[in-house]
Amino acid sequence: MTIAEASEFWDEHQFDEFSDVVEVHDVQFALKRKKYLGIDLDLYTRITAQAKQLHLQTGWRTRCMA
Repeated sequence: MTIAEASEFWDEHQFDEFSDVVEVHDVQFALKRKKYLGIDLDLYTRITAQAKQLHLQTGWRTRCMA
């Protein structure tokens, strides 16, 4: 399932529709690789503006959007 598909699903459903689902409190995962790189501030600003516009166009609901 893609993020877009999950977003569309939750736009049309409520969590309380699934009485057999239990909230998970202790999720563990390990990142395998990380890479940090410098980016021009103007380019970063343009990328984040476009990402916000995409977010508005697709209706994605994320907590990570800054």
